[in-house]
Amino acid sequence: MCGICGVYAPRLADRPQHVARMNQALVHRGPDGSGQFDGDGFSCAMRRLAIIDLAGGQQPLHNEDGALTIVFNGEIYNFQELRARLIQRGHRFATASDTEVIVHLYEEHGAEALGLLKGMFACCLHDRRDGSLFLARDRFGEKPLYYWHGPAEGFAFSSEVRSLLELPLVPRRLDREALGYYLRLGMVPAPLTMLRDVRMLPAGHWLRYRAGQLTVAPYYQPTLRVDPALAEPEVAAEAVHATVLAAVRRQSISDVPLGAFLSGGIDSSTVVALLRQAVPGRVKTFTVRFEEAGYDESAIARTVATQLGTEHHELVVPNLGFGAEDFWRIVEQVGLPFYDTSAIPTYVLSKYVRQHVTVALSGDGGDEMFGGYPFFRWGQRVAAAQRVPRWLRQAGVALATAAGPWVPTSQATRWRRLRRGLAATLEPLELLPVTVAGLFEPGELAGLLRDPQALATSGGRLPLGDDAARGGRVVERAAPADVLPAEGQPARGHADQGRSHEHGGLARGAGALARRRGRRARAAPTGRAVDQRRRGQGDPAPRDASRAAARRLRPPQDGLQYPPASLPERRLCRACA
Repeated sequence: MCGICGVYAPRLADRPQHVARMNQALVHRGPDGSGQFDGDGFSCAMRRLAIIDLAGGQQPLHNEDGALTIVFNGEIYNFQELRARLIQRGHRFATASDTEVIVHLYEEHGAEALGLLKGMFACCLHDRRDGSLFLARDRFGEKPLYYWHGPAEGFAFSSEVRSLLELPLVPRRLDREALGYYLRLGMVPAPLTMLRDVRMLPAGHWLRYRAGQLTVAPYYQPTLRVDPALAEPEVAAEAVHATVLAAVRRQSISDVPLGAFLSGGIDSSTVVALLRQAVPGRVKTFTVRFEEAGYDESAIARTVATQLGTEHHELVVPNLGFGAEDFWRIVEQVGLPFYDTSAIPTYVLSKYVRQHVTVALSGDGGDEMFGGYPFFRWGQRVAAAQRVPRWLRQAGVALATAAGPWVPTSQATRWRRLRRGLAATLEPLELLPVTVAGLFEPGELAGLLRDPQALATSGGRLPLGDDAARGGRVVERAAPADVLPAEGQPARGHADQGRSHEHGGLARGAGALARRRGRRARAAPTGRAVDQRRRGQGDPAPRDASRAAARRLRPPQDGLQYPPASLPERRLCRACA
């Protein structure tokens, strides 16, 4: 991972020095180099983890006449095709990096260029002709990007909040609305952060700053819609296989050693199996083995590695091998509330992996698309329970609540889950992630919070839509704030690059697999479909006709079809597939 930062503040004294300190706070994100550009009223800088064009990819980069300057964090997997097309159109390149492709693509298409990029990224382009800044973040928010805007003082951005706080202009004031969301949901949805004056650019959005004014707009929003061509599960399975394989092949492009995280689960195992087809030689895989048997899944990962013939590495973590120093380093480098304990094994494993490879593929994101989380299975139970008369469900909730104080401590967690499940039957299904998987309940929050604003927002009622659209909202809202911080944020604590498989191109196939056995594309059936496959009940081999249909659905080889802005769904599907 790399890190970027910058400040537009013409009246700020010592602006270059402030940006240098902001960049120094990002040093753990990029040990391979740094660069800084200081122009008229604007300074930007970056820390680099070199992956593509090791010798020539230093940043900041400029276009031919120096009018555009870019700092970029991430990777563009289709940059080689884009570069070839741009050369045909007369653009001249000074490097072989993916970063420079963005500069010339922006010259050609402006904000529409984002629809052509396949990758994970956060970037800022400065146009010295009008002094404007253009910032953008990838479709699912794998790469973080925070900003501060002072109407009279200027504008600043960074990959991390703590880097922004190196700028004395940025106030340190708690956002009580964000606090309410975090205590209720366990996450803070973009654009909020825990600081009132710092905002996160939402996933799939761009931002333009010009003459003191901000414009923020989406260029991508996930959509799940029924595709009649994917009516059969065999056809959908083949389409998903082709899409994931194409994504793995794109993400295996690297000028440095590459491997994969392997937990033994269906997501990481699938990525590793396909990676074997995409790269020559033996794939290096890595897993954590804990002494505590209840947390150790290394035996499953070892079995998968043996079956696939990988060069497998296990990191043994003793019970006392993780201390307070490691804990506080994770807290410091994540930089925002993140209660998911997956940050701990991610940190430990990344520290080890960095000794062997620079880039590691992972299976993160599969649970969001294919319904792998427990609340998806809860959806089935809640939907079934909602057939019981409402008055009876209300009585069950009241009984469970009244009996709570007398439940033995050893059973308290199970009883709390039961009570929450009963309470969820009284709410719309789209609120299931809140009612079942949230942290504190409204009644509990009343004892913790005294601020009316925080209490008002702590209900956590994020609108998730209906039916198939609900799955898209879960990906759109939950993934950037709740799942991907362990990827894009420095939870690793070490400068390695994690690549999650691309989510967007799986939407149609995932929805069709969720509708197998005649079910509608809802959250609960999605969980059922994936749960069946985890028990080994795989899909039957596709028939010849199914294979032909799936081939017709594969993404086009030429990702450079420049679609009109009036057809956003077509453009987005083509860009993400």
